[in-house]
Amino acid sequence: MTTEAPQAGKRRGLSRSTRTAFDQLLLLVGDVAIALASYLAAFWLRSNFTFFIFDDVMPAHRIYDVGHYVWLLIPGQVVIFYFFGLYEPLDAFQVRVRLRPIVAAITLETILLAAFYFFLRNVPFPRSIFPIFWLLNCTFIGAFRTLSFLVLVKGRPKKKTIVVGTSTVARNLLKQLSESRMCRLEVVGVLRAPTENTDEHVICGFPVLGDISCAPDIIEELGVDEVMIASPNSWQQDFLPRLMSSSRRSHVSVIPSDYEVLIGRLQDFRISDVPLIEIESALKPTFQLAIKRVADGILSLGLLLALLPVFLLVGLLVKITSRGPVFYKQERIGKAGKPFRIIKFRTMTPDAERATGPVLSNSADSRITTIGRILRKTRLDELPQLLNIIKGEMSFVGPRPERPVFVEEYAQRIPGYPQRFAVLPGITGLAQIHGGYATIPEIKIKYDLGYIQNFSIWLDLFIIMETLKVVLVGDGSR
Repeated sequence: MTTEAPQAGKRRGLSRSTRTAFDQLLLLVGDVAIALASYLAAFWLRSNFTFFIFDDVMPAHRIYDVGHYVWLLIPGQVVIFYFFGLYEPLDAFQVRVRLRPIVAAITLETILLAAFYFFLRNVPFPRSIFPIFWLLNCTFIGAFRTLSFLVLVKGRPKKKTIVVGTSTVARNLLKQLSESRMCRLEVVGVLRAPTENTDEHVICGFPVLGDISCAPDIIEELGVDEVMIASPNSWQQDFLPRLMSSSRRSHVSVIPSDYEVLIGRLQDFRISDVPLIEIESALKPTFQLAIKRVADGILSLGLLLALLPVFLLVGLLVKITSRGPVFYKQERIGKAGKPFRIIKFRTMTPDAERATGPVLSNSADSRITTIGRILRKTRLDELPQLLNIIKGEMSFVGPRPERPVFVEEYAQRIPGYPQRFAVLPGITGLAQIHGGYATIPEIKIKYDLGYIQNFSIWLDLFIIMETLKVVLVGDGSR
């Protein structure tokens, strides 16, 4: 959670959400305008100039003799761009990295558009328009995105930031902030929370500026724009999950602190003049869960049949690139703590844990095979779990199932961890689209509990769409 603390006497700028929405709207409008202009310009250029691959110019009247499916072109480009991750916040734009998916997305769009005209048997439509449209669209979208980044992001000063807390979660946050090249935040230091008594003067390379009582003076002295609080209220974080995981479900309300009133949204509930925040511990209506289960079964069976060629190709690649079986089976813990065997394409060397015992993998793990890295990056290694879904052991969306040895460890040291077993585990989830293989369990549990508490069919659809972006673009081993 973050709160913005502007310097005294300075006017508060746009909020992050408002600025992100403005940037995305600008990108959307620009993309639509460029796509339409590129389409019309392709006809004009083809009618007025000869190119090395064409012998003569196209008659100008041809533009009036053919059908124009602009209603398909424009929304099609927007949808494809979305799945290629091109409407992420501009802060995350990197010119050399982001130009590649732009070219890939427009290439796919052009191929699909050409295929549409072919199957429509629209013979009069000049096929020579497609390569010209592709070239113009790639050039001007790439230039527009680069210019937008330079003007809207590079021109913005970095926000001076302090992190409150020295816990594992706080240290992980500091590490992520220091390693991220896309973050427009400059961490100036760390503050100790009231319950923390560390004697360290430097944490993760950042100076400890004092305890939280010094915050007002430090914010004013250093001109801090952003305060990130990563220090939990320990007794509440331990007590509430235990209460909510009880066999008897009770309605829970808490009297908010001043801080929670400032950052939260109170429900219309109070006792006399005392405001209360309601905590919902029950899942959503049963009919939504029933719809989810039926959809899981139908979709998984359909995908299993449709993707059989992919299964065969991936299996062949796994077999010829490393010794060992094609599939990897491992015991995991599912809903209500029930164990089951998960099925995946093998991405590691055989007997990878013989010398180490059970350990978590990370992005630099030497045990991962060459083809395994590609499978993890695109999440194709998860495809065999369609069988687990058909058997009713998993769902498409939910907390990732973990091994018994780690479940036992996390349940003892992470408050609220047992609550994640209230639903079926999933192939993907909030923790997977926002985190990665190396994301620490203390962070993943926040996403898992957030998903359980806010479950809806629409949230599932959003997570699936975001996962497809990861698969199409290969944006990290999530």
